[in-house]
Amino acid sequence: MATSGEFTSLSFDERVKLSESVRKGVEKKPLIVGTGTTTTKETIELTKAVEEIGVDVAMIVPPYYSKPTQAEIYKHFKAIAQNTKLPIMLYNVGFTGVNIEPDTIAELSKIKNIFAIKEIGPNPLQVAETVMKSSKDFKVYSGSAQLLPCILAQGGVGVVCESLIGDRVRKLIDFYLSGDIKKGLEIYFSLIPFFKIYALRTNGVPVFKYVMSLAGFNAGKPRPPLTEVTDEEKKKIKDILKELNLI
Repeated sequence: MATSGEFTSLSFDERVKLSESVRKGVEKKPLIVGTGTTTTKETIELTKAVEEIGVDVAMIVPPYYSKPTQAEIYKHFKAIAQNTKLPIMLYNVGFTGVNIEPDTIAELSKIKNIFAIKEIGPNPLQVAETVMKSSKDFKVYSGSAQLLPCILAQGGVGVVCESLIGDRVRKLIDFYLSGDIKKGLEIYFSLIPFFKIYALRTNGVPVFKYVMSLAGFNAGKPRPPLTEVTDEEKKKIKDILKELNLI
């Protein structure tokens, strides 16, 4: 229930049911669930609901559309943290209309159960400042494989991205953190055509759903107002995935 999971198109009950289904499906494997909403009250309620289901981490965006100030963002996350025992991963993503700034992240990192951030916000160059100012054990993850080298170079530790390229991205991280940046970049460069397919749409969900269907997963159709990819777009996507031996 992050961006690619169309969470803004799901009702509260659907998000709870989806969390239940996935929890059963992955059994004891670690499960991160997005619980961000437009209000503090509903975010707390949803986070508490998935906590009862047995998820392992709540990943939470700032309230979107309302454009809260940094002080309001801090109060929002503090209130959520005080109402759940779940570890919380902040999710800084541009579509919310706000950026969680390094000073705010640093203050939030002092709260015991706020342990990490998924960073794909409007200023990806702020990671170094975030790492410098935040608590020692606080972790920064890239929110996109496309940004990964930039995030790792600034002190990030990993990425939350598409499982379809997970094995390659894992190798990229291993090479980079071991100091073999050249080999890591070779993997990154090979994935650039994959990154470009998401530019076919202003919202990548229709593309993502088609990509997953080609990989053998029935991802269904995007919910309106988003529409399925066209036949022309399908051909472009399929050709790139074949070229990369992903299907």
